[in-house]
Amino acid sequence: MNKVLQTVNREVLVLKTSTASRYADQIHKAWGSWYQGGDDEEQVYGVFRKMKDKVQVSQVAKAYQETYSKNLIDTLKDRFDKEEITIVLNIVKALPNYRTA
Repeated sequence: MNKVLQTVNREVLVLKTSTASRYADQIHKAWGSWYQGGDDEEQVYGVFRKMKDKVQVSQVAKAYQETYSKNLIDTLKDRFDKEEITIVLNIVKALPNYRTA
């Protein structure tokens, strides 16, 4: 996010810190034990689909790191199989890098 803010000469739209934290919490709450039915992949996909650009993705990843002391990408790699990670990556890849006001 900071890199985008430095290079773009216009106001970049960003999430409120509380919204980024809420999205991070929603992702974290999707993780379940195998004996409880496992992870809720659809919930994780849904959170990523709510994001409007890659700046927002980076904000949520930062909020996840700050709240849970874990890297979001590493957590996804630990919890998801290759196909599930590909779904998340495709959602993110389709997003614009940033949006301006």
